[in-house]
Amino acid sequence: MNEVVSISRTSHVNIVTLLGFCFERSKRALIYEFMPHGSLDKFIYSQGSNNQSRRLEWKTLYDIALGIARGLEYLHQ
Repeated sequence: MNEVVSISRTSHVNIVTLLGFCFERSKRALIYEFMPHGSLDKFIYSQGSNNQSRRLEWKTLYDIALGIARGLEYLHQ
């Protein structure tokens, strides 16, 4: 419960906003803001046409890693 409260107070450009949660018996859910372009895993793990894996350029992977690092740094401060 403390983690949910901490996450809900966090606001940063590199972190998706937590809008709410549900905790009922054994069922738990976190509700995050809508991401119109989908989540990051869609771009990393999905396959393109002809069942071929998509490959992201090194620059894109670097930018993703940098954004994640900035979000983590923000959380630690």
